Amino acid sequence: NGQTKIKYWGNVSIEQGSLKIKAEDAIVFNGKDGISSVVLTGKPVTMEKIIDQEFGKINVTANKITFNVIDNKLLMTGKVVINSKLQGEMSGENISMDLKTKEIKGNNANGDSRVKLIIKPKSKK
Repeated sequence: NGQTKIKYWGNVSIEQGSLKIKAEDAIVFNGKDGISSVVLTGKPVTMEKIIDQEFGKINVTANKITFNVIDNKLLMTGKVVINSKLQGEMSGENISMDLKTKEIKGNNANGDSRVKLIIKPKSKK
């Protein structure tokens, strides 16, 4: 299908704007229009991204992050924790995020785990 893949291992670091990811291993898939996706693994993979003024910066840890570059979406699996100083914390085994719309979805894919959400209270002014 004209797609190639390149594997990197060791101390892998990826940056795209405010998106910063560090992992042990990465597989980069290239298509005719450039990079189509990146699969990152580690114990854990770490990520930070400035979302907007409402969310601020999020910090993520997971065992695996699949970054679909074309759709600008992340699929995070395995002991996922997302922290936002402004919004709170979300954790679970399977969480996806659309970086365009800022939509985050927790998914109970295997039926035996929960998605946990801790929402920070609004500060009184």
